[in-house]
Amino acid sequence: MHVLIVTQYYWPESFRINDVAEELVARGHQVTVLTGMPNYPQGVRYQGYGIFKPRTESHHDVSIRRVPVIARGNKGRKGLLFNYLSFVVSATVMGSWRCRGKYDALLVYAPSPITQALPAIALKLFKRIPLILNVQDLWPQSVQAVGALKSARLQRWLVGLVRFIYARCDWILVPSRAFTANVIEYGANPEHIEYWPNLADDALVSECPANKKNSKNNADFTGQAVQVSAVQQIIPSLPVGFKVMFAGNIGEAQDFPTILAAAEQLKDSETIQFVIVGDGSKRAWAESQVIERGLSGTVHFMGQFPYQQMPQWYAQADILLVTLKSEPIFALTVPSKVQSYLSSAKPIVAALDGEGASVIVAAQSGKVGPAGDASALANNIYSLYSLSHDSRHQLGVNGRQYFLANYTRALVVDQLEARLNCLTQSKVLSQSENI
Repeated sequence: MHVLIVTQYYWPESFRINDVAEELVARGHQVTVLTGMPNYPQGVRYQGYGIFKPRTESHHDVSIRRVPVIARGNKGRKGLLFNYLSFVVSATVMGSWRCRGKYDALLVYAPSPITQALPAIALKLFKRIPLILNVQDLWPQSVQAVGALKSARLQRWLVGLVRFIYARCDWILVPSRAFTANVIEYGANPEHIEYWPNLADDALVSECPANKKNSKNNADFTGQAVQVSAVQQIIPSLPVGFKVMFAGNIGEAQDFPTILAAAEQLKDSETIQFVIVGDGSKRAWAESQVIERGLSGTVHFMGQFPYQQMPQWYAQADILLVTLKSEPIFALTVPSKVQSYLSSAKPIVAALDGEGASVIVAAQSGKVGPAGDASALANNIYSLYSLSHDSRHQLGVNGRQYFLANYTRALVVDQLEARLNCLTQSKVLSQSENI
């Protein structure tokens, strides 16, 4: 079949939809992606791309059709708004022209903002093909949770927009079972909602230290040696000590105040080092707080790195850290980094509520405390630090086994492929009945 994916974010930006598209191609399907000019996360267009340069390119046999967008800029709210709106307008106006030809199904990958589903709705009407929406964030609740939605009128407008989008989807995929009730509340057909977990980046699975042995250069989670790749050689040296690593977006939702408060409680133990790998809208604030709170000796911001390098970063961590703010909406969420962390065979420490916490508990892969509770987070970090190497090793093994049973690329894409086949076959039957 020929699948048209609509997403504001795609290669060379690092998102999980990249692996989904490539896996569909590997299974013999044709995949075209309608996306914007890459500018995430730094907010500036990648070298070689320009706002007025719509282009067609191919990456790993996926055909990519780009439309112009306004770059995110300095990550302020106005910059983000213009970035979001520019994709909606350009993809809606230009989508049918950029994606000429016949397609069997539409798939929308929708991390924030959900507005990127609007061009897909226009394409659905124009091409008369079924539309699957992969909801990654619940709107408008996720906007409210980070303090970006204070106008009652705007809130009512967003509720209407979400209802409009859900009502026009043939199928909705949710990454957390806890999303289901909310999606139904906003007008989705209960019979057309399906749990579809996020998959870990393929590089994280294939390059997991658990699969690397018999080298003199490094140690994997089993204590055996790991070969140092060319990618690993360019990773900067890390502080000596027990490394608590956070990897990913440094934003409002990730609750860095709780991380820094926990670091303050542990700063007298200079052996415990916080290593932050990533970038985001709160990084500058967090770095200033590190200086203000006297945490420069134990909290280290390493910057943004390609996701292909993350296995080497994880290999150097003792435990991996995941946090979300204490908000009802985030209790419904399983942060996508949880799957990646599980795949790495490293223990996890979390300050999470609800669904995300339940996954880590079910995997028996680490310690979980309430979202926003810095003392519980500090205590859990110290508890893992105090465990024997063998006990931490077993937590990592547990997580890896849980990942392999639930979240591998093959399992996740099997489910998507089955749903796509079902919808396209239903379309063919419906058309034949109308003849």
